[in-house]
Amino acid sequence: MQLKSTRMAGLAAAFAAALVISACGDDGATVTDELQDGAGTVTDTLGGDEETTEGAEDETQQDAEGGEGAETESESVMAADGTEVVLEGELAEKYAELGPELGALTGEPQTIGDGTAAEFENGTIYWSEETGAHLVQGEILRVYTESGGPEGELGFPTSDEDETDGGWESEFENGTITWTDQGDGMFAEDISMS
Repeated sequence: MQLKSTRMAGLAAAFAAALVISACGDDGATVTDELQDGAGTVTDTLGGDEETTEGAEDETQQDAEGGEGAETESESVMAADGTEVVLEGELAEKYAELGPELGALTGEPQTIGDGTAAEFENGTIYWSEETGAHLVQGEILRVYTESGGPEGELGFPTSDEDETDGGWESEFENGTITWTDQGDGMFAEDISMS
């Protein structure tokens, strides 16, 4: 049975070759000439694709260096309700840096003033062109939100939360929020305007 299948495949290939030869026409070209011309066409096409690829690589390199049309990083994140949300630019970079400690995204990023906020279960990443992307969390986030958030007097955050003697602090465009232990295990916030 195997021998018959091989013979049939060989006959089919020979028949197909005969059809190709008959389609070559009477211009004096041989089958070898036609095959070489076809190979030249394939080579020309591949060469054209290589040039296109090189051009695309040049554009990507220029974009990475901050040229016009620069690509931005994006990160696909599952929201708490199971929907997929795409974070872009510095929000995506900050999320990638912090990862799972943030918990699930609670919804779509929101435009606030001149920036954006992406709220997670364990903190919020705020971004503006002037300040970049920074995480505000815990009690400092509560105090910041109660003080009007980025649209309040403090403005957007300019740093992530840092540890300080007996507590934590976050810097904002117009001030600092500090959350410190008062010595008896009780913590208190302090808002210092600059």
